[in-house]
Amino acid sequence: MFRTRNWKKKVSKIERSEAENIPEITDDQTRNPFTEILLLSCHKNIVHLLMVIDDRILASAADDNTAVLWDVQTGKRLHILQGHSRPITCMLVLNKHQDISSDDSSLLLLTGSSDKIICVWNIEDGLCLRTITEHNSSVKCLVSMKEENVFFSGGQDLCLWDEQGNLLHKLERKLEHSDIHTVLPIKNSRVITASNKSSLAVYHIVRQSSNNCLQIELFKKLSPQRESIRCLISVADSMFASASLDGAIVLWSTLSLSYTGQMNYMKNYEGTDHMFPYSVQHLFAVDQRYIFASIGHGFFVYDALSGRCLAQVKAAHSGKIVHSLLLCNGFLLGTCSEDGAIRLWGSQCPVVVENCSQASEIEKFLGLSLKEVLKAKEPIEPTLLGECLAHSGTVHTAVDCGLEGFASCGSDDLVILWKNGALQRQRRNETLRQVLFFENCY
Repeated sequence: MFRTRNWKKKVSKIERSEAENIPEITDDQTRNPFTEILLLSCHKNIVHLLMVIDDRILASAADDNTAVLWDVQTGKRLHILQGHSRPITCMLVLNKHQDISSDDSSLLLLTGSSDKIICVWNIEDGLCLRTITEHNSSVKCLVSMKEENVFFSGGQDLCLWDEQGNLLHKLERKLEHSDIHTVLPIKNSRVITASNKSSLAVYHIVRQSSNNCLQIELFKKLSPQRESIRCLISVADSMFASASLDGAIVLWSTLSLSYTGQMNYMKNYEGTDHMFPYSVQHLFAVDQRYIFASIGHGFFVYDALSGRCLAQVKAAHSGKIVHSLLLCNGFLLGTCSEDGAIRLWGSQCPVVVENCSQASEIEKFLGLSLKEVLKAKEPIEPTLLGECLAHSGTVHTAVDCGLEGFASCGSDDLVILWKNGALQRQRRNETLRQVLFFENCY
């Protein structure tokens, strides 16, 4: 008890110290293009998931047991997908070549839920084409494996399905007390699975010689990390990364399935606490090399080849950063936080690479050539360029909608479209010109 109280006091002291260093907006946000918003109100509970279907349609899913399809340009509600009896926990889009219905004229949306079923939806008309019930436990994740023309669902068990939604094999995990929350396909018909435990499991698909059927088999369990694994991502064809509650980010080889490196390792680690300030909440990778990590209240950019931290803002928000993404073709990083804000980060002087069509994502974000980035002796600190304030609670995730801007969702039951103000004004002016032209003609 004495150690726990001291640890909580230490955590509070760290958080108070970092809160004093959080950057504030000091200008009129000239680098923030998202000056108009559309509030999309339909859900009756917390919205956790967003998915871009194509350049026209956005899907959202919430704890009210429904998913909604929206028109990205206008914000118009297209369809409400009602079929689940409990919150939707995951979504997956299958393209025309992975159609699991008799009608191959449209994309399909799969939704998994804690009600133990998977619903298959026609995106064009919003109709439920099929309800898959054989998963038999809460569905925590859905992912396709294109090389085998199959998809997986994860939860208490790991299930393998064909393109028609038929169950090929179910691997029961009766002795495991933690559900699979992420399934990551890699080379050689293998998948990596992560649960709220400290180790990863590798499974592979085997074709039985007797009946030519596919089957899932456990291939290997990887060396455990110090705490439970929160994130699992692909970095490149030859590399994937996992991150845990203690802040450590581990790199693995997809070929040998062995440990190859580690970043953000804390030597003086004292154990976890629900207030632990340096847990990893989110990871994503760009250029098959650079890892963006949301850690505690800040974000960090690591070079997976050297293990160096290339850029960082240790105190970016007053709450933990839940999700982050690159926007504006890579020139801005958006960070979504428990404090209800979405903040935009980048370089004050992006001119260095703006005219270079061959610039990498890391060059565009940091406003420097790759040579300059790698030569820097200390981590570069990106500048706070804008702030998007409209949510009244935690911002759970955001997705890039290209020219249309981006979308976010949160605990306030809202989906918000953040629109490029200049593009919106241009569209209104064009509409006005067309109206005036029509009136003059008559």
